[in-house]
Amino acid sequence: MKFKTLLTLLIFNGLGCLFAQANGAQTPASPYFLIPYRVKNLWGFSDQQGNIKIKPVYSAVGKISYYWTDGKEFKSLMEVVKENRRFVINHLNETVVPPEKEFDSFLFDSYSYETIIATKKGKKALYYDGKELLSCAYDDIERIQNLSFKMRTGNLVGLVNSTGKVIIPQKFYSVYAQRIEDENVTWGASIDLKGKKESFTEINIRDTVPNTHDLGSVSLNSTLSLITSGGYLNLDSTIKALSVFYQDAKPDGNYSFLIHISKNGKKGLYNAITKKVIIPVDYELINIDRGLNAEIIILVKKNFYGFFNDWGKMIVPPVIEAVYEKRLPLTLVKDGLVGMLTESVHYIKPKYKKMAYVATLRDFNAGKIFNLYEIETATGQKGFVGNNGLEYFQN
Repeated sequence: MKFKTLLTLLIFNGLGCLFAQANGAQTPASPYFLIPYRVKNLWGFSDQQGNIKIKPVYSAVGKISYYWTDGKEFKSLMEVVKENRRFVINHLNETVVPPEKEFDSFLFDSYSYETIIATKKGKKALYYDGKELLSCAYDDIERIQNLSFKMRTGNLVGLVNSTGKVIIPQKFYSVYAQRIEDENVTWGASIDLKGKKESFTEINIRDTVPNTHDLGSVSLNSTLSLITSGGYLNLDSTIKALSVFYQDAKPDGNYSFLIHISKNGKKGLYNAITKKVIIPVDYELINIDRGLNAEIIILVKKNFYGFFNDWGKMIVPPVIEAVYEKRLPLTLVKDGLVGMLTESVHYIKPKYKKMAYVATLRDFNAGKIFNLYEIETATGQKGFVGNNGLEYFQN
């Protein structure tokens, strides 16, 4: 069975993100993502709805890798800490790398769910499919072609395959794929710095790694773009009619069916398709920004920001003191606390000390995306919030 990674989320106490793609092993998959969930000072994992799936018993959460399978379910590897020992579990709460080894850090492979490289005091070990293939004695371990692993100590390198079989003993200066055929892979290995070489052959493990695919970026469907492509509006007559009631009426530079209207220094917005004033003439500034995917309209009233959609529905009332970023998600500030206007145009009210986007999780089966944000509460505790506004923590 082939597997494709959804993404890798690097948390390190809740910070950062990295996208990746991968294949995986025969471990049973899960129908849902696992989200880090904090209860007081302990961490566990829940599904997107906040139902706890792995009980909060861990003092910290580190790296998390999410993998999407061809069966349209999910797998994950999670770095956790308990009793000051760092180890790895999977989405079934099975221990993949045991705590007794007391490793300092882990590297999850972007192309192989089975592969974990662990580090302790500068030395590295290799785990594959839950088994230790190489003990913690190497300066470097690298997965290369044919699901084989090159290990290095000092200047000497060798090669093992995914079963732990030594293909090339560790006594060479370099190892490389010399020839790849349908049935076999021939490895070249330089014996010394003068270039003397030997060759080694092993069976070609075909179709182990699937073709990767670009996860891309979030792109909201733009009602504005779809409508303006029609080009069927008689704007001249509309503007002439509006000029009877307003001092100024002119179409937006990007979306001509939205007409800016003004009177006595105040501004509003008229929709020429619905033939309605969608934003009353009561604001100092109205801005429609393509950089925001044309889904929202920013307006200012008495130096406070508010947000409408392109049909005049209020998303956020004009109570926001400051807006950061140029694209969704937008960080919103009120009374010294922050909230968010997410990519899905969901309003998370300002009530956190800090808030930052960390990852987009993509459910290819349902055709949906789920955005995750790291927050710090007003009392200084960390947690996560989804773009649905759901808090994945309990204080």
